[in-house]
Amino acid sequence: MAHLTKHKPKEPYRQAIRLITKWCWPRGKHKNGEYKITKPDTDNMIKLLKDCMTGCGYWKDDVLVTEEFTGKYWADIPGIYVRIEEL
Repeated sequence: MAHLTKHKPKEPYRQAIRLITKWCWPRGKHKNGEYKITKPDTDNMIKLLKDCMTGCGYWKDDVLVTEEFTGKYWADIPGIYVRIEEL
């Protein structure tokens, strides 16, 4: 949540939004950008992230997220990449 708080909007979102996330794990023996087909499940990951974003003040309630695109990958640079688009 400390990382999320640094990037929260000045004003919480109040309209429909699209949430795009890319979850990147250290690639190890995998190719950069290869799909990660092992646990955790994307629905469990995104729920926790949205709850944390709600707690940080991105929006009043994650009901505003009307579209979600989520992917899991092996990557040279690990992390969670988030893009929010107003609809």
